[in-house]
Amino acid sequence: MFKEKAKEVLKGNYGEAIIAFLIPALIVGSVTMIFPRASFLTLLLFPIELGTFYFFMNLRKQNAKIDDVFVFIRERSSEYFRLVWVHIIRIVFIVLWSLLLIVPGIIKGISYAMVNYILIDEDFKLEGTEVIALSEEMMQGHKMDYFVLGLSFLGWIILSLLTAGILFLYTIPYMTATFTEFYYDVKEKYLGDTVEGTEL
Repeated sequence: MFKEKAKEVLKGNYGEAIIAFLIPALIVGSVTMIFPRASFLTLLLFPIELGTFYFFMNLRKQNAKIDDVFVFIRERSSEYFRLVWVHIIRIVFIVLWSLLLIVPGIIKGISYAMVNYILIDEDFKLEGTEVIALSEEMMQGHKMDYFVLGLSFLGWIILSLLTAGILFLYTIPYMTATFTEFYYDVKEKYLGDTVEGTEL
């Protein structure tokens, strides 16, 4: 279901989707090559990476633009440090859970899978750990679905590796569009449950 919707969204828009993916990848890759020991710089570039998600969320509304990638630098710079701070908190939480065992770390990573979308979504105005807590709440009952959906791309990932990464130009936009559809499905169910719970 999610893949079919993603294909519909990407139809006629694949070129723009590839560019929106490549811009942050090239920027982060270049910085990493120039400053190999300053890994913290990639944290500061997170708002640009997040711009890719903003692009794909707009793409499904048919109003995406390539410069959406820089929206948090150009138009919404006041949110810059809030985005970076949440990203750092998420990484710290995942690392701490991973210190216990690998599996808890993976489970928590999946629980936090909605963080990037929640940060962008205008329906949610949250700060710091509130964003992470909401992602965990939204993912209750959906973690296995997310995991299985991720596994369904394993063949594409292997093929992409076998083509020296070239096929990733197709695979990553396809995956991102698919998981964007997953987010909106989970959001709809969460808000529906919340409203029903409030009415009761």
